[in-house]
Amino acid sequence: MNDLISRQAAIDTALEFIVEYLGGAFDEDFQKELSKRMLELPSVEPEQKKGKWIELTNTNHTYICSVCGRMLVNIPDGKNKVTKNYPFCHCGADMRGGNNAAN
Repeated sequence: MNDLISRQAAIDTALEFIVEYLGGAFDEDFQKELSKRMLELPSVEPEQKKGKWIELTNTNHTYICSVCGRMLVNIPDGKNKVTKNYPFCHCGADMRGGNNAAN
């Protein structure tokens, strides 16, 4: 799995480490080249979690997120509108469309 980090933070951390490791400053060309190479590194797209609202049986319109377990209690609009009214869970899971609709 790839971690998402700030490129600028990575550059700053690398430069600080190099200064500490070398025991002093380095020339401006080195700093520019290191920054250039780090900025050219490939980026990653964050993985979109997908989930669905599952209606718990024997409850008064209570739904649970299939990804994190968050509960929606006493949803007045019922099963047909829970996905429309809550298209994303607080964990970031996309609850819309296809197999993501409330069951």
